[in-house]
Amino acid sequence: MLFADDTNLFLSKEDRLDHIQNILDRWCKMSGARFNIKKTEIIPIGKKSHRRTVNESRKINPQDTNPLPLEIRITQDGEAVRILGAWIGNDANDQTPWEPILDIIKSKLNLWEKAHLTLNRKHVII
Repeated sequence: MLFADDTNLFLSKEDRLDHIQNILDRWCKMSGARFNIKKTEIIPIGKKSHRRTVNESRKINPQDTNPLPLEIRITQDGEAVRILGAWIGNDANDQTPWEPILDIIKSKLNLWEKAHLTLNRKHVII
């Protein structure tokens, strides 16, 4: 049994998502795998005009027969998506994704500071 938590697919604007979807559908049917469409995200990359077209038409390639299902989220400019530990997006604030994580770390460090931990305990925590 194979389990893939994250799958990334990189397409150019010339690639036809219709064709790729047919291949993936056949592969899923044969393997028993399935994609969680509700977790699928599209990050349009390239010129601003291309990104705007993808968002408005919900198509990677204008020749695709069907638009992307409404369950698939298309990342807007200014938003970032986490892929394998890195935050990817167009015109996204580099600091924004890390602010909540840093706040949690600071909160935990403040809590541990009040506990007057020994040097050994501090080493274990770090």
